[in-house]
Amino acid sequence: MPKMFDRWRMYIHAKKQWRYWLAYIEKRRDYIKTDLHIAFEKWRKRHQVHNMKLTVQSKADLNRKAVLNSKELDNLSENIIEKENIIDHLNA
Repeated sequence: MPKMFDRWRMYIHAKKQWRYWLAYIEKRRDYIKTDLHIAFEKWRKRHQVHNMKLTVQSKADLNRKAVLNSKELDNLSENIIEKENIIDHLNA
């Protein structure tokens, strides 16, 4: 008797798998849904890809990039302030 229930569970499991894969194939047949699915998967896995890139780099490289980014942000803020001053001078 237990063997029968095990086989019934396996049959139901296989049936659900077939239903899932048939629905998956049907969705992939439609170009719009396929494009949306690819875009969603790319969006969902972007953090994993970014984390993998970070784990490959050494800490010294990451520190160097952080310093360069902070210097670049400082330069950009100085440029913005300077340009705002020029615009205020021209408008006055």
